[in-house]
Amino acid sequence: MRIFTRVILLEMMVLAVFMFRSPAAESPHIRMEKGTGQLIVNGQPCLILGGELGNSSAGTAEQADVIIPRLRSMHVNTILMPVTWEQIEPKEGSFDFAILDHWVDTTREHKMHLVLLWFGSWKNALSSYAPSWVKSDAKLPACRI
Repeated sequence: MRIFTRVILLEMMVLAVFMFRSPAAESPHIRMEKGTGQLIVNGQPCLILGGELGNSSAGTAEQADVIIPRLRSMHVNTILMPVTWEQIEPKEGSFDFAILDHWVDTTREHKMHLVLLWFGSWKNALSSYAPSWVKSDAKLPACRI
């Protein structure tokens, strides 16, 4: 139960980062018009021209400085980026949002949108994204690979 609570807490913290730092006047939403849904972002219709990063492509700030301008030059306006528990809480109780903050800031500088794909502990039942301190905890054998 402790791990489940920690994962929920992390998800709320990641969401809070974007809720309180977002310059948007209103949240993105779907507007229904004549029976058709349209994505509205910053009060304007938005067509997502998206690019998805690989599972290990968002690990450093330096990667953001290379990848984001490259995607922008390809006319991508939205990036789907993985964020992992091990990246946010590398040590139990010690949270580090510096890399995520850099990705958010760099994306905004290039006038792009960022969608986070949260890898709390597992992805596709194969890849483990739980921090090493969770994987090595004897009380949590299900978290070990």
